[in-house]
Amino acid sequence: PIQPPPAGRGTDGDAVAAGAQQELDGQLLQALGTYREASLRFPDSLELLRSTGRLLVALKQYEAAAPLLTRALARVSNDRETAYYLAIAHQALGRSRAATVNWELAQQYGTFRAASLFNLAANASSGGALDEALGLVVRAVEAEPDGVRAGAMEVALLRALGRSDEARRRLAHWRAIDPMNALLRVEAGRLGSG
Repeated sequence: PIQPPPAGRGTDGDAVAAGAQQELDGQLLQALGTYREASLRFPDSLELLRSTGRLLVALKQYEAAAPLLTRALARVSNDRETAYYLAIAHQALGRSRAATVNWELAQQYGTFRAASLFNLAANASSGGALDEALGLVVRAVEAEPDGVRAGAMEVALLRALGRSDEARRRLAHWRAIDPMNALLRVEAGRLGSG
């Protein structure tokens, strides 16, 4: 296993690698300590800002994560991973507009596309923009064809928009992928599909 460098030694990359290994080993608080100690020595390290901010989001320390991720994103404005985690922090802090801006950046392509589109759809839906939400969730499904969570939202939105026949067809599609999904069972009941 990778060990954190002794205090005052090593590089920011050594600390990031050691912290990442601690995270993989489930030692989240130790990883946070590794990142924070290294951040004292390397306060401008982009990798440490990213890693610390991402881990703080995972630990639900959103208020502490947001400024770190904001600094990282200011340095690399097209960093989709940082934008995604910053969006989560903003949403948790009740800053929906800031979250939307960052999810829009994160959804452009890559690993965080489907999850970002899903969250954009959720925000649009909660704001009453059901047609917009459906369009976003369809794009999330295109990005991740087996994404049952997005599929359940698709069915719910179709039902809410009065498109019951289409909702039943999509429900059958998603239940074939995950027949035990609780959200799909609820939608089946609402659509009278048992």
